[in-house]
Amino acid sequence: MNDLNGKFGWKQYLHNRRMELFRQLPQEISRLLVSFRNDGVKLLDVGCWDGEFTVDYAKALNARFENVSGLDFFEDMLATAKGRKVQAIQIDLETQTFPFDDKSFDVVVCNQVLEHLKQIYLPLSEIHRVLRVGGHAIISVPNLAALHNRLLLLLGRQPVTIRMIGPHVRGFAYKAFTKFLTTNGLFICQRVIPIGFHPLPIHLGSAIVRAVPSFCHTGIWVLEKSGTQSLNWQDTMHLQKEQTTYFEERTRMHHPTS
Repeated sequence: MNDLNGKFGWKQYLHNRRMELFRQLPQEISRLLVSFRNDGVKLLDVGCWDGEFTVDYAKALNARFENVSGLDFFEDMLATAKGRKVQAIQIDLETQTFPFDDKSFDVVVCNQVLEHLKQIYLPLSEIHRVLRVGGHAIISVPNLAALHNRLLLLLGRQPVTIRMIGPHVRGFAYKAFTKFLTTNGLFICQRVIPIGFHPLPIHLGSAIVRAVPSFCHTGIWVLEKSGTQSLNWQDTMHLQKEQTTYFEERTRMHHPTS
């Protein structure tokens, strides 16, 4: 923790801890993916950005690049991903369905994406739809109930997970998100890996979050698609007629672009 003193200030220290966590997440996901290797495994990375981590996931799975797809919105990032041999497609995750048939993939990764979306019900339903039964979804989001966020709320401050000027528009508490992912029986939660005890370095915080996982900075949810027939998250929202615009009539079928 030398960077707390001397040439770095507190803000720089916190930035370093966030970057450490950012690097740790894809490494941990890659370690998880090794156990899902099989011949001809098909991978989808939802929110693939520039494809750097998608390539790491593909290597962990021993996946052939013709079986590795990515979805994102930003054209410049998609161009970079294509340069890395990812089958990258532009999509608006909040309004468009995925351009794939049902049960097309063995593994779907969605790392640090849902917190950037207001409409989370459609993409989650689509992740489930394109997975084969028995396939796995790896979903990672920051934890709104992390200890540092709880302390900030106690002091009347805004949690950093959903700061007022920032890219995150949703917050997910560790236990509530687990229930949300599994409430309809479409996914079985195999395990949740807690990552980071902010603002400690990863190696110092690991023992704490193993003991009290709901205090972690970020969780990684490992989900298996069950064979259960039930309403998905998007259909449930539609039937409840909540005061949102997240209904079926706003959903557009996606037409892939070349």
